[in-house]
Amino acid sequence: MDGVRYFLKRLGPATDWVMRVTGGHVHRPFLIWQAGLMDRAPASIDHTVIAMQIDGDDDNAELSILMRDVARYLVPEGNAILPQAQHARVHRPSR
Repeated sequence: MDGVRYFLKRLGPATDWVMRVTGGHVHRPFLIWQAGLMDRAPASIDHTVIAMQIDGDDDNAELSILMRDVARYLVPEGNAILPQAQHARVHRPSR
């Protein structure tokens, strides 16, 4: 939209292994977002979330999370050596 790429993630008990493993029956990411906790994160943490919506009820509820697409900033899968410029962006020496 308007030159910005987005990613739509959908989660529910059938597709979210964390919900299944923990016996979760609520969408914790939605509760965290709704409570404003993501907005309280430091500016250096970019959660990328634009909006969330739950459709359905109980164990049939599905959470849709609209996120900015940041794939180009992610470290690629595998064990290849990162280019120096990308390494410099993610590595910050401890003080």
